[in-house]
Amino acid sequence: MTVSSVSADQVDWAARAERYKELVDKINFHNHRYYVLDAPEIADAEYDQLMEELRALEADHPELQTPESPTQRVGAGPSEQFAVVPHRVPMLSLANAFTADTLRAWHERITRLLGREIRDFDSALARPAAMGPRAKTSPPT
Repeated sequence: MTVSSVSADQVDWAARAERYKELVDKINFHNHRYYVLDAPEIADAEYDQLMEELRALEADHPELQTPESPTQRVGAGPSEQFAVVPHRVPMLSLANAFTADTLRAWHERITRLLGREIRDFDSALARPAAMGPRAKTSPPT
């Protein structure tokens, strides 16, 4: 096959596949730094951007996704530095809720899951710092 006979679709596919591999490798590297070494090199917001780009690429091109993709697992194994701590109430993830609207949607899902209302949710929502430093705020609706 000559260079002139390579279609634009083939070039685009190769570029997407290369970006996919690059994102997987980069995220795996940062997962190891964060979860195993406890020595992150990038901010949470930058990591989240990498994951969002990977999720979007997999959504647009599911044939690229592999079982080893960081989107198919959570971080890395737990560090042996930490003890197991039982919780009376399950510790639940915010599921990447970065805006007031996504936090409200998370609250609705968790309320249904738990079968009860979470106390003081509205006052926590009024304090953006409660959602962490990477939270984006939007005016209440």
